[in-house]
Amino acid sequence: MSASRWLGLALAAISLTCSAQQEAAVAPAEKPLPRVQVGVPNNVFAKLNQGRPMGVMLEAVDQIVHDMGLQPVYISMPASEIPRALDAGQIDIAAVRILSSRNKGTALYSEPLVDEYNVLAVRAGEGFTAKNLGDLKGKTIAGREGYQYPLLEKNKDIKLLRFDSDGAVIRALLFKQVDMVILAALTDIFVFRTEGVMRHLEVLEASVGMVPLRSAFSSRRFTQADVDQFNQKWLALKASPAWQEIMERNGFADLIREWPLLVE
Repeated sequence: MSASRWLGLALAAISLTCSAQQEAAVAPAEKPLPRVQVGVPNNVFAKLNQGRPMGVMLEAVDQIVHDMGLQPVYISMPASEIPRALDAGQIDIAAVRILSSRNKGTALYSEPLVDEYNVLAVRAGEGFTAKNLGDLKGKTIAGREGYQYPLLEKNKDIKLLRFDSDGAVIRALLFKQVDMVILAALTDIFVFRTEGVMRHLEVLEASVGMVPLRSAFSSRRFTQADVDQFNQKWLALKASPAWQEIMERNGFADLIREWPLLVE
């Protein structure tokens, strides 16, 4: 082959390479995911660690929102400010909310992600089987001020004392001012474990109520169809090994469960 023929082929190859490089340079960048603002209350269910989502509910929300093709942006704020921020459109999702008759129409709510049971605990070594309210007859029970315990409040055979803090509730039990206490099966037991308090207590296999914890969505940003999609993805996550890993990583593997409700 002649030198001029080789030169022509080389120039053609260079031209094709340059053309490909130019096309790659002007190729459109990958479209960024739509961003959604997520309010985080910084409790045991949803918190941030150096900007990373932690807690069983927030980690579930993070995975599902990503699966929905959205980019969550997390905003830490007091739990008391989250309802107002959601109503005002300052956040798009509240990671942890309770659905009540007062806020039912202000946002869209997911199915329950976890259930917070109110369970009974006594001093270590004093446990007994309780299946109905009659088993608590004559007992004095400590609970928190501002909390409602409908199952116990309407029973005249049970004395309910209220205290202003969890610490005061536990002290009343350990100093034998009351016979038993009401604990939040997730929040209180988790915290008392880390503080070494649970070794002094025995939790009965009985609950006196339950509060479902959900995520809430701004109706300014989401539709019911979006929330339905979220719920479907939640059911899939709940049935997968990933949910077990989330619970174990956060120390809730043995606490997220059904507790039998006392019958009247």
